[in-house]
Amino acid sequence: MADVSQGLEPVSQKAQEAAERVRAANAENKQKLQEAIEQAKSNATQRAEELQQKAAHGQEQAAEGWQRLKSDWHQHLAQGKQKQAERAAQHDAKAAQRYAEFTADYAADAIDFALSAIDEAEYAVLEAVLARADADEAQSNLA
Repeated sequence: MADVSQGLEPVSQKAQEAAERVRAANAENKQKLQEAIEQAKSNATQRAEELQQKAAHGQEQAAEGWQRLKSDWHQHLAQGKQKQAERAAQHDAKAAQRYAEFTADYAADAIDFALSAIDEAEYAVLEAVLARADADEAQSNLA
């Protein structure tokens, strides 16, 4: 697993880019605004699909990992008391490695979730800007 300590940088950058697009959308005509909304919606949908695929893959890996863990543990008990201390130390090292991999994967998933949330937020804000423009236009037509 790659170093996830740098993983929040793309989240920050993505949030800044979304904010800039929303600010720019306030000055755009309705056609360009609608195009921006469609793009934001497409991005959010794509990110959600990617997260669903990752989740399904993660569940499969978790089940395989659990079966491996149970099998390793039963094998460990069968070795007998003579090698118990040696095997426990080896098991602890493997468990620490598995935990490190799990936490890195969890961090990567949290970053993906944050990116997805930014896509959803951008879509919602652009939709609100368009709705406000429509409402203002309708109000001015009444006057």
